[in-house]
Amino acid sequence: MTRTKHHNNSSRRVVLLGALQLAFSLIVVVAMLVTNKVHFQADMLALLPTEDSASGAQWQQSEAAFFNQHQSKVVLSFTGEQHLKAHDQAHQDFTKKGWLSSEKVNPDINEIARFYSQYQGSLLSVANKQSLERGDNFDEQILSKLSESANPFVQASFELDPSLMIGNFIEQSLVNTNGISQQDGRLVKQTPQDEVAILIVDLPEQAKDIVNAQLFATELLNTLNTIQSTYQNSVIKYSGIVFHTSENAQQAAFEMSLFGSLSLIAMIILVWYFFQGIQALSAVLLTLTNAITYGLLALFIVFKEVHLISFVFGITLIGIAIDYCFHYLTDKIEQGDTSLHNNAVRNAILLGFASTAIGYAMFLFTPIGFFAQIATFIIFGLTGAIVAVFTLVPQLANKAINDSRLKTTGQKLASIMASNRKNMLMVVLLSLGLLLAKQVFTPLTFDDNIALLSASSDKLLANEQSHQQLLFGTNHHRLLIRANNNQAALELEEQLNQAIMSTESKAQVSAISNWVPSAKSQQENYQLLSNAENNQTFTQINTLLTQKITFPQFTLLTVEDALKSPIKSLVSPFYYRDSQAVTTLMQVSNIDKAKLAKLISPYANKVMLVDKAAQLSDLMTLARENLLLWLVIAIAIFTVVLWKKFTRRAAINAGAALLATIIISLLLSNVIQGPLNIFNALALVLILALAIDYLIFYQSRALHPMNVIAITLSALSSAFVFGLLVVSKTPAIFSFGLTVVIGLICIYFIAPLTIRGKYE
Repeated sequence: MTRTKHHNNSSRRVVLLGALQLAFSLIVVVAMLVTNKVHFQADMLALLPTEDSASGAQWQQSEAAFFNQHQSKVVLSFTGEQHLKAHDQAHQDFTKKGWLSSEKVNPDINEIARFYSQYQGSLLSVANKQSLERGDNFDEQILSKLSESANPFVQASFELDPSLMIGNFIEQSLVNTNGISQQDGRLVKQTPQDEVAILIVDLPEQAKDIVNAQLFATELLNTLNTIQSTYQNSVIKYSGIVFHTSENAQQAAFEMSLFGSLSLIAMIILVWYFFQGIQALSAVLLTLTNAITYGLLALFIVFKEVHLISFVFGITLIGIAIDYCFHYLTDKIEQGDTSLHNNAVRNAILLGFASTAIGYAMFLFTPIGFFAQIATFIIFGLTGAIVAVFTLVPQLANKAINDSRLKTTGQKLASIMASNRKNMLMVVLLSLGLLLAKQVFTPLTFDDNIALLSASSDKLLANEQSHQQLLFGTNHHRLLIRANNNQAALELEEQLNQAIMSTESKAQVSAISNWVPSAKSQQENYQLLSNAENNQTFTQINTLLTQKITFPQFTLLTVEDALKSPIKSLVSPFYYRDSQAVTTLMQVSNIDKAKLAKLISPYANKVMLVDKAAQLSDLMTLARENLLLWLVIAIAIFTVVLWKKFTRRAAINAGAALLATIIISLLLSNVIQGPLNIFNALALVLILALAIDYLIFYQSRALHPMNVIAITLSALSSAFVFGLLVVSKTPAIFSFGLTVVIGLICIYFIAPLTIRGKYE
């Protein structure tokens, strides 16, 4: 009696401690969220590895600065019979909302000409410069240009500069805007099909936030739909990061709500059907809650910023935590006398935890930063699951649970597995052989395209492509140029511009040097014009003009001057300066990427070709390769653990089972979906973690009915949770769910083959 009373008091203290630790953890997590102590990151660029070198960090800083300039911008295009009216209505509506910049995207030509007139003699178009270098006669050129009475560049510049050098320079610079011009205050472009009016909307800074992005996108679309209904003979297209963020967030919220609800309902039905009581269901939910709380708390404390993709990957925690709970519950039911406890199950749970934790700890040594967040979330989450299983679950397991259905089902399953061992082995070997044979004809391929993470609509993607073509032409590329000062950057731009045009005459280059030539070029220009004036090149034409062609004293146009002038909106998007250097942006179109890469190769330390999609895809490829290497190492570690804990035969059988499961999962996924990706490899992490648990429990408890039913419940729960992902519209989630389901089915049938123990 005294021992029983002491045992009960001890159990109550353990339960009380378990409840207190859960309450404390929940309070801390909620407090950190409410007080904004946690910063979430959804930007895929943040996944790129941080450069260790100072120069690498500077490139990343410059790249991020240019990206941030455009992150809140939205491009709208208007076509059709009423496109100008629709454009003007949108301009009016968004101006009222304060979403249009007060600075003109393309300033008026007259304003540009007046500004440039201060630097007469310093600015020359390429054609004018070549003519001066050849010593051509300018009389016919100037008279021919003056005959173009409707030419806006002549009208804007003739009175300021009768030589028309400034007008020609402005015309040349605007040509490099891919045919986009300003007419009556609108940005327009004439395409072979139609005239297109363009409007650039600049949303507030808070639109970058995930929640606010959905609000702004909805408001934008409501306004555009209203305009569309008013001007039905117009076609309005929209694009911008805010729309992608909104669509992906809405799709994710819908799928999380739908899949989560269905998974929860399925799990409740499963637990209720087999355990026939609220106690087991409460045990499962408490285990999951404690596991997730521990994982979140560790993430929030260890990392300054938590990337949302870490939660997607960290969902693997659910399947493993449930597995621990089911084994503890079935063990308690098996004992009958609740004062007893099966140390074999406790040791198996702890061994499974240690093996899984060591495996995930390998993530800490990969070059991919967010893998460390995954490892932290899983390891501490499993710690929370262990704490819940050994403190909270025992009290619930002590309650009366109807075990008849559990035992009956477990006995049937164990009997089937024992009697069909050879048949199961033949099916596994045949499947493995057929899949490996197929590789002879169609080898395994991988495609880690960053588009896998996107659930954006086909309409939005088509709009994006259309606007890319409209604004930048075909084969559009971006170059970052880094130099110690403005003049060095401008000179390097000019060198690259010359190299590009000599290689591809149809290429178009947008850069600061189009509007602000380097000091060296301006001095050369002035010298050429001064020499021409001294050689009386303009004497004859001066007799025909009321205002003679003369060039005042040389005045240097600088970037600083341009940033305070009417052309600021044409220069500032291409300019960034930090405390150490200057970075400028060059946009190049209509040239093959391989040609451009070859041209910039001599300037490796000063010029960088920016291809963010390719960089992120390369990152995903690197992550996949690291994952696959991690899997090999994890299997080796687990095999050694089993060797030390059990026998050499057990270790060899388990290692073979893991390899067979991974191979079948990957090859069959390849057959169903085509090229594999990082998310198929990521699914193997979950499969491996569950497989380790299944194999350890089979080594510990063989084909005992309660062991078989616990593993079956774990597999079914995981299948319910992850199987629904197969119907996701996001390619990455589909890939993950597909491989998880295949792997779960494989390991469920392969794991019993690793033991020789018979059903008793």
